[in-house]
Amino acid sequence: MKEINIAYQSGDLARLLEIEREENQETVNFYQNDTEKECERLGKEIELLSQQ
Repeated sequence: MKEINIAYQSGDLARLLEIEREENQETVNFYQNDTEKECERLGKEIELLSQQ
């Protein structure tokens, strides 16, 4: 947050955009990890159901 304030106060639009891009990438990675875990869980569940 401090970086955002410094960039804003100095009028550094490029840095603000860079910070935004970094934050968005972290969000994408977070959701990607959740999706991978869910796929793995569903794969195991399908395997169990196939064995019945």
